Amino acid sequence: MDLDALLNAVFDGDDAMLHQHVDALINAPTPSSIMTLNPKMTMQLLDGHIPKALFDESGLVVADSVGIEWAISKRLGKKVTRFPGVDLTQHWLTKTHYTLYMVGGQEHLVHKWVATLPIAQQNRVLGIHHGFLTSQSTKTIIQDINLKKPDLILIGMGCPKQEQFMCQAIDQLNRGVLVGVGGSFDTLSGRISRAPKAIQRWRLEWLYRMCREPKRLKDIPAILRFIKRT
Repeated sequence: MDLDALLNAVFDGDDAMLHQHVDALINAPTPSSIMTLNPKMTMQLLDGHIPKALFDESGLVVADSVGIEWAISKRLGKKVTRFPGVDLTQHWLTKTHYTLYMVGGQEHLVHKWVATLPIAQQNRVLGIHHGFLTSQSTKTIIQDINLKKPDLILIGMGCPKQEQFMCQAIDQLNRGVLVGVGGSFDTLSGRISRAPKAIQRWRLEWLYRMCREPKRLKDIPAILRFIKRT
């Protein structure tokens, strides 16, 4: 696998096209996955820390970050729309009819956040589970997902843990679409604040998050390697 192969696979349509594609994946007879690509995940794929099969068999790959937008523009000479996991999560919950199952974040905070939503939206959240999983709890979650049959299974455990869970789960699911959404639940539940709109417009949300979450500093070597490789 090389960098251009990864970048070429990134979805280059608009919002309407994306949601048509998601509808098709949900209505497919077999389970699928959506990868939300960022520089760290790209390097994990290139280094073999995320199984190549997950990428190859993914139903959709979207640009999650400014870094992926920049790399595609630089190497491939085209523009793509960015679809951050937190925006997708919020859209699917508030603007669609999809049913959701959430794995990741701090379970009590996610429950508290969901409880503030309108009843119609609460009723479409079929399950909530924290992301601190053992082999037994993973098995239990997969069984619960198969029982409840959600359209979308949102995995917010960070890279590469969420991708490892997706690899394990996809072969055991009866239906549905697995989506890695990173730290979306922490943001939406209020544990971590999102960057102000101005910073988002300046495309510096990544820097804001790094300043607010020092643990993200450990990602700098991977980001620098991604920049050098690009």
